[in-house]
Amino acid sequence: MEAYWASKAFSRITAHNFLSEREPHFEIINLLPTVVIGPDELATSTASLLTGTRALAMAPILGHQIEFPLVGVQVHVDDVARSHIDALKTSVPEDADYIMSSDGIEGIEWDSVKDMVKK
Repeated sequence: MEAYWASKAFSRITAHNFLSEREPHFEIINLLPTVVIGPDELATSTASLLTGTRALAMAPILGHQIEFPLVGVQVHVDDVARSHIDALKTSVPEDADYIMSSDGIEGIEWDSVKDMVKK
């Protein structure tokens, strides 16, 4: 994951450097999603739901333990898609970074997901 995060940071820095050095005739809006989760239409079994980032949401529901620390900030793939569309609006300030995340600064408590599903 560290390489993934580093690549995202490098991409953002490179975009900002490009804008300041080249002064292009267009603007850049950086959309910075946290951990993206959502449905997997290709999943064919319960086991396949426990791979990748979807395991964050599905493991607690299915009663499985995850062997690594859980990231408490996520965003749904539908919200990421909507953010890309909304970023095209002229009312959105340009040359800016927008973090896409849900549940605010506190994040989500994954252990509570099973109780939510029961309700």
